[in-house]
Amino acid sequence: MAKKQLAQEYYKAPPYDVILEPAKLAGRWHESFGRVAPLHVEVGIGLGHHLVQHALIHPDQNHLGLDLKMHRIYTARHKALRQGARFVRFVPGDADEALAAAFADGEVDRMTLLFPDPWPDNRDAPKRLTHPDRVARYRRLLHAGGVFHFRTDDEPLYMYSRDVFLAHGFALVEAVELERTTTDFEARWLLAGRAIFGFDAVRLG
Repeated sequence: MAKKQLAQEYYKAPPYDVILEPAKLAGRWHESFGRVAPLHVEVGIGLGHHLVQHALIHPDQNHLGLDLKMHRIYTARHKALRQGARFVRFVPGDADEALAAAFADGEVDRMTLLFPDPWPDNRDAPKRLTHPDRVARYRRLLHAGGVFHFRTDDEPLYMYSRDVFLAHGFALVEAVELERTTTDFEARWLLAGRAIFGFDAVRLG
């Protein structure tokens, strides 16, 4: 059976680590993980390389990956199982809907957004994942001192996103660590000599 077909079976019989009704866990995600630990949420995990590697490097955190496509969840989940990343959960579906309903205010310790679509036309600015409406939501979900980690290869999106976070009560550390977990695409881009822009946005009290 093809991977996409296998992934669709998750809608019928979801495994313990694929959460189809995340709103029921708002304010109590620790119950899904079976422990109380800092909560890291990655928005748009792709095939899960970064999420899984980050989970292996930071086993003291609970890790939650959001992605629209169930076949990506399927691939990322099996990657986590093969590599022994225990404290990882997945939420399929629209990230806006999940972020709006699935978390209590201040429940999240760290959020990650890597290489989102830049939507370069200004008419499409509301679609950007760093649009002011979305950044206001990220601020609500993060507790004071919580961190939003962002990376892009698109300098105009970087400049736009930096300004939005600064305007919404975040302090920025504008740097991309040399020693970091990369995405599959990022590794290829670095080999091709492309510049990567990023920051850590720290939520102020």
